[in-house]
Amino acid sequence: MVSTDLRTEYRVDLGDLFSGPLDLLLYLVRRNELNILDLPIARITAEFQRYLEVLEFIDLELVGEFLVMAATLAEIKSRMVLPRAAEVEPEESEPEVRGDPRSELVRQLLEYKKFKDAAKALEERAAAWQDRYPRLANERPSQGKDPSADRIKEVELWDLVSALARVLERKVLEQEAKIRYDETPIAVYVEQIADLVRGKQVAVFSDEPYCHMVWNGRHHSLLAEPDMLGQAVAAYTFSKSYSMSGWRLGFAVTDQAVVEVIGKMINTSLSCVPPMVQLAGLAALKHDHAERDKNMEQFKRKVQLLVTALNRIDGIRVVPPAGTFYV
Repeated sequence: MVSTDLRTEYRVDLGDLFSGPLDLLLYLVRRNELNILDLPIARITAEFQRYLEVLEFIDLELVGEFLVMAATLAEIKSRMVLPRAAEVEPEESEPEVRGDPRSELVRQLLEYKKFKDAAKALEERAAAWQDRYPRLANERPSQGKDPSADRIKEVELWDLVSALARVLERKVLEQEAKIRYDETPIAVYVEQIADLVRGKQVAVFSDEPYCHMVWNGRHHSLLAEPDMLGQAVAAYTFSKSYSMSGWRLGFAVTDQAVVEVIGKMINTSLSCVPPMVQLAGLAALKHDHAERDKNMEQFKRKVQLLVTALNRIDGIRVVPPAGTFYV
């Protein structure tokens, strides 16, 4: 069924000379490459009903003839499934149905097609004459043909109706979008990962740049789980905790053997971080805890302010994050 929930102020004029039910039937025959002398009534009736639903949506006052044709198709369809006269002897009270029930409809379609083809030929001839201009002795045409007045080529009215039907059949999502919030503590997942890889030939890279941006509880590192120091590498950065964005400085914590391998990789792939940047990072780790904690408290207040403001908007509900500045 076509949804009528869509509301529009646009109107479509179906008052053209060739836009009646026979024109729609002829369009369906041509589009589906059917034999007009042997119409598959069941298929044609189903498609005709689909277009009828769209026409009712466009303008109910213009579909009277289409409703009559739909009833005619339904009647022909029912008569097609009746037993033939040779199979069942008709009763005296009932007149015998002679011939193909589709014959009258086919005759009308052929007659309509004849007139429409003639009209199309005349229209093409008129369009060809409009593209011609007489040779003028002393003047040239002051104004050429207006391209905006050209009709859409190779597109019929019923192509547009079919496109509208596909639009109307799309399901409109009316329910509000929701994001499922998982309240499971991060520590539970960290413990599950450790249990999954412990004792196996698996190494875990744990990216922990927000280790100090924790507003509820405390930070849980995979390295704190039993026997994970030799199977995990935790990476940290100075950008978030110490406001050193752009310094491109960080460090990793892992087993001594893994550290030596990482050191060899860095020496052969990088030119090393500038010494003054390394010294600044070392000073931050040793002497800047108070400033770091002050900055983290400011971040926390900003996050709380953003959450409060968003929750005041109708239709929006924000869950306060347990850490970081992402809402």
